Amino acid sequence: MAKGRFRSDLFYRLNVLPLALPPLRSHLDDVPVLVDFFVDGFNREFRKNILGAAPAALRLLQSYGWPGNVRELRNVIERAMLLAEGSQLEARDFAALTAVAPSAEAFELPPAGVDLEHLERNLVMQALRRSGRNQTKAATLLGLNRDQIRYRIEKFGLTVAQ
Repeated sequence: MAKGRFRSDLFYRLNVLPLALPPLRSHLDDVPVLVDFFVDGFNREFRKNILGAAPAALRLLQSYGWPGNVRELRNVIERAMLLAEGSQLEARDFAALTAVAPSAEAFELPPAGVDLEHLERNLVMQALRRSGRNQTKAATLLGLNRDQIRYRIEKFGLTVAQ
């Protein structure tokens, strides 16, 4: 509203009952319940009989940061369900998560610090180059979703041809 991008009268009409939805990463204990919900739904949709996720798979799913929140979890479960060969989802069915979930301790902050904006821009540019300018693949490399990478492309003024 302050930037003039959203009408204040419309905001007040819609703001009858504000809901604060925390990100999935702040309530990872809900992941097993959500996994069961999505597995049940995709079993019906795909006419499969997957019994659920193995304990190792659940641990992997609960250790991931979920930058795309519940929608990303849903998409990951859908992909695993489509590709699963056994009667249960295994950790190997979520190989894409292990490729994009580096430890926060892997980066050592230099004594002089870093320019976070420059670092973020550089990482976005590297991901776009590595993915052949495919925004969805670049987002996956950075543990983001497509909307998040598009936001950063716009934020840093990157063009498709760069």
